[in-house]
Amino acid sequence: MKSFTLILLAIVLTAHIPAIAQWTSIASGTSQVLKSTFITSNNRIVIAGETGVLKYSDNSGTTWTDATKTFTDDINEIHFVNASIGFVAADDGFILRTMDAGATWTTVSTGIASNIESVHFLNVSTGMAVGRSGEVLKTIDGGTNWTLQSSGSTQRLEDVYMIDANTAIVVGRSGTILKTNNGGSTWNPITTGVAMDFNDVHFTSATVGYAASEVGYVWNTADAGTSWNSISTGTTSDLKGLAFKSASEIYACGEMGVIMRSTDAGISWTTQTTTTLRELEDIAINSTMGFSVGNLGEIQFQGTTSGINDQNSMIDPCVLINNNSELSLSCDNAQVDITRIKFFDILGKNVKDLDLRSNSEVNISGSLRPGIYFYQLITADGQAINSRKFVIN
Repeated sequence: MKSFTLILLAIVLTAHIPAIAQWTSIASGTSQVLKSTFITSNNRIVIAGETGVLKYSDNSGTTWTDATKTFTDDINEIHFVNASIGFVAADDGFILRTMDAGATWTTVSTGIASNIESVHFLNVSTGMAVGRSGEVLKTIDGGTNWTLQSSGSTQRLEDVYMIDANTAIVVGRSGTILKTNNGGSTWNPITTGVAMDFNDVHFTSATVGYAASEVGYVWNTADAGTSWNSISTGTTSDLKGLAFKSASEIYACGEMGVIMRSTDAGISWTTQTTTTLRELEDIAINSTMGFSVGNLGEIQFQGTTSGINDQNSMIDPCVLINNNSELSLSCDNAQVDITRIKFFDILGKNVKDLDLRSNSEVNISGSLRPGIYFYQLITADGQAINSRKFVIN
C-alpha cells in the first residue's frame, strides 16, 4: 500500500465526481476548438473544427488522420448521408463534400457570404443548410448547386433537420424555431414563449423531435415541430449538442464538460461523469462508442479502443481524507499504478502537474489562487481514472 499525501491549505471539499469516469479524454492531435463529430454507418469517426481541422479515425479514436482538402477556415458541422457521402457546413458560405467516407473533400460555394452553421440531407440528392444571418439554402442535386430560400428571419440559425421531402425544422438564436411544410418554399415561425438560444435539433420519427437550448433545457415535440415543451435536464449549463443511441436513450453535451443522459425519451436525465471542464460543442454515439468534442481539441470518449482501457471496468484505487485544512489521498498501487496528479481550473486549463513517482508528499499551499479546481489521477499508461472537485478559499 503506497500513500500519497497532498497538503492543501485552506481547501474545502465541496463536491465529489465519481471516481470511475463514464467518459474519458483521448488525444485529438489539435488544440483548435472542435465543433462537430459524426460516426458513420461503417464506424468511421470524423471530427472537425476551427481553422479547417478535419480528421477521421478508423480505430475508435486511437489515431487520427488528416483529411485531404484545401479549405482552411472554420468548419461548423458534419453530416453523412451514408458511409461514403458526407457534407460539412463551413464559414464564408462554403460547404465541403466527400464521396470517399471523409478521406478527401471538395469545396462548394453556396453563393452567399455568410457562415454556414449546419447542413442536413434527407437523401443523396436533397439537403438543406442554414446560415448565421437567417439564411436557408436547399439543394436537389447532391450539393452541387444551392438555392437561397426566404426564411423570414435574420437571426443566427444554428441547426436544420429534414423530416421528409416537405417538412423541415430550423432552430436558432433568441428562441427561433422555423418550420416548413412545402419543402422550404415558405417558413413559419413557431412560438415557444422564450427567447433562449436553440443550438441543436433532431427527430427520432416523423413526429417526435428534440432541441437543445440554453440553461440545461431540452425541448421536445410530438407533432412534427408545431408545438414544443421544455424539459429541465438538471444542469444549468447551456446544452450544445444531442445524440441518440435509440429513440429512448438520448445524450446531450454542453458547457463545463457536461454530458447528460436520458433512458426514457427525455422525461428524466442523469449526469454522466466526464474528465473535463471544457465546453463540449457536439456529441455522437452509437451502440458501441461515443465521442463528444469541444474547446482546445477536447475529445471525451466512451467505449473501448485498442489504446484505451475500459474505464467502467476499473476499480477506484484511492480513498480521499479531508482533515481540516489538509487533504490526504491514499492510493493502493497494487490495483493501479498512480504516477501523476493533474490540477485544472474551472475553464479546464491544466494549472499544475505533479509527478508522484518521486514525491510521496507534496505541499502546494499558495501555488493556486482561490477558486474552483478539480484534479485527476493519472496512471502509468496515461489514463485519467479519478476526478474530484474542490474549492480554495
